[in-house]
Amino acid sequence: METIENIARRWERSRWAAAAVAVLVLLIVGIIIGWGALRLRQTLQARIVGRDGEILGAITRFGMTGAQGRDSLAERLESADGQFEVALRLSELKEGVLAVRLYDAEGEMVVALPVSAREARLDAHTLSSLRSSLRALSRYESSARLSDYFWFEAGKAGSEAEAPVQLVLIPLQAATEKRLLAVAELLMDGSSVAREFSALDRSLAVQAGTAFLGSAVIILLALGWAFRRLEKVNLQLEKQASELRRANQELALAAKSSALGAVAAHFVHGLASPLTGLQSFVNAHADQDEAGQEALRGAQRMQSLIGEMVRLLTDNPAEATYEMPLRELPEVLVSKLEAAAREREVRLTWECQSPAAVSGRDANLMLLVLENLMENAIQASPQGGVVRLGIRPAGERIRCEVEDHGPGLPEAVRQNLFLAGRRGRAGGHGLGLAISHQLARHLGGELYLGRTGPEGTVFVLEIPHALEPGASRASRECVMPG
Repeated sequence: METIENIARRWERSRWAAAAVAVLVLLIVGIIIGWGALRLRQTLQARIVGRDGEILGAITRFGMTGAQGRDSLAERLESADGQFEVALRLSELKEGVLAVRLYDAEGEMVVALPVSAREARLDAHTLSSLRSSLRALSRYESSARLSDYFWFEAGKAGSEAEAPVQLVLIPLQAATEKRLLAVAELLMDGSSVAREFSALDRSLAVQAGTAFLGSAVIILLALGWAFRRLEKVNLQLEKQASELRRANQELALAAKSSALGAVAAHFVHGLASPLTGLQSFVNAHADQDEAGQEALRGAQRMQSLIGEMVRLLTDNPAEATYEMPLRELPEVLVSKLEAAAREREVRLTWECQSPAAVSGRDANLMLLVLENLMENAIQASPQGGVVRLGIRPAGERIRCEVEDHGPGLPEAVRQNLFLAGRRGRAGGHGLGLAISHQLARHLGGELYLGRTGPEGTVFVLEIPHALEPGASRASRECVMPG
């Protein structure tokens, strides 16, 4: 049970973890989606940049630059003029070509058009890549300085201008062997690539946002369902822990009651003989003296109480038992509680609508329970208040209600009302209701709190229906003089 309570307490303290887990999961999902969108963006941008190079390279390889055949193309590629002619024809296939430069197999620039194009040399890494793959290479610069590619007069407008630029390097190879002859470079306006990049970014942002929102909704719904299930499990654990605690306390009370019964039986057995002798002695010496007669009545009353307790403790159903009509119970209770009610100036009323009768033993147990309830009601009632006892049939059971007009029970008392040690009023020992609850169960019935509040409190004792010798109705009110 301690394990269950510890789990419940930890879950209660960590309820804020639900929001933290949701935020953490959404953060991880956002990072994954963002990383995937970034990788996809890089891949698509590389394809956009390399697209023109792949097309122009394929055209060059398959000799699709004009109407001439492959043999005539191979012959032209052996000379610089032919190589530059191929480069110019390739430039005519694309719009926005700003300049054409031709490099030899060693990476040195041979010729360029227009003449304002700056002289350049291919770096070793680029040249090595072209030689090994014989595939076109493309590069894109979003903000290239035009003065790095063209000659400008000092102070002329546009010398410091920046613009997007795309470079395409197309290897020109020999027809019969994989050998690099020259490299044609096309310097093109990169505005179209920049627009495609911008459109790609917008599309990826929308798709990533949609994916994140969809994932967030699914994740939040799943986490909400999971945490609701966990909360239900936690509530069940708390309920089970409370029931186990209550069961343990009731078992402990039952064990104490059993031990108390054994002690009471031993105590009664020890008192029986001395009381018999005391009664005989008082009877012999009482004469007609008023004090002696009072002592004799007290001894007889004690002997009667011991006999009643013996009958309760023996619990032998085989023995013949008498039956008591329920309408007689209120009279017995009123006679016992009359003095306490008069002292508190509380009025006792009762009403019995049940024609049933119960065995003498069960009647005694009911008297013990109802007497405790009415004593508590008297103590809780204000001066001049009313305590009502009602007995009536309720289906297959008999319902006994004890009602007062006191201030009601505090919340702290209501939570563990029938547990031993929970004092409902000042001066109490916290055992009356607990023992009454056990006695009610021993009768096969149930004792519970009907209602409580500023208007008063009602306790209900329900027991199985017994005998019905004949319908009857009794009602009476006892007014205690002030």
